[in-house]
Amino acid sequence: MLKNTLGVLATGKSDFEAVRGVNKDAWFREAMGIGTTPSEEGLGQGFERHVEDFERIARRCGGELPENVQVPVTELPKSFFTKTRI
Repeated sequence: MLKNTLGVLATGKSDFEAVRGVNKDAWFREAMGIGTTPSEEGLGQGFERHVEDFERIARRCGGELPENVQVPVTELPKSFFTKTRI
């Protein structure tokens, strides 16, 4: 459930409906290490069942992660987006 959601978020989509687009995408499932993907409804229900766990984890990590990681956020040069990557 989390891998699926993170994968969908990484594609720039943030709603449960975006799950429809990856349900039958074998490349997505293989890349994310997912055997099956839940339906839009199943994903929502899964989050509802685990909402207290996720809230607890988010509270523990929310304020700490940026401070603990200490990674500078810098602008990427325009050439980063124009070079061909192998």
